[in-house]
Amino acid sequence: MSTSNVSLVQRIWQAYNRRDWSSVAEICTDDFSFFDNALGVRGEGAEQFVRYWQNFVEIMPDHVVDNVDYLDAGDVVVSIATGTGTNSGTGLLPATEASGKRTALRFCVLWRCTDDGRLAACEGFYDLLKYMVAFGYVEQPTIGQVVHLEIPPLVGASYGR
Repeated sequence: MSTSNVSLVQRIWQAYNRRDWSSVAEICTDDFSFFDNALGVRGEGAEQFVRYWQNFVEIMPDHVVDNVDYLDAGDVVVSIATGTGTNSGTGLLPATEASGKRTALRFCVLWRCTDDGRLAACEGFYDLLKYMVAFGYVEQPTIGQVVHLEIPPLVGASYGR
């Protein structure tokens, strides 16, 4: 296990929780790239990444990341964490208002590390619907509302064979 890469990702989460944006920028390469899968947001550069995180904190000013599990995969570190906060700032999405509701949700981020001890990229995965339900913007759909599937016949997959 590459403890230096895991400690690098630990440092960026600690900097986030302190709102130490200069440390976040220093940990990231100048050409850092990021992608938020739930919102479809892509960005380039450490400054733009800091602004992305600052925007998130505007939604939940008390948001903290904790209970982080780390998976080391060489130059990639996966962090699976809990984000806890109150939607007391701006709305989660355009045309929504702050709900004042608190939530704790699990999420996952893949971090690409460089040989010189910095972060080059990240890709985040979380359930946007869970945020929408937790903040009261939508009701929790039932399985019958969201799944109208016909299960296809079993088809074998070759996976490149």
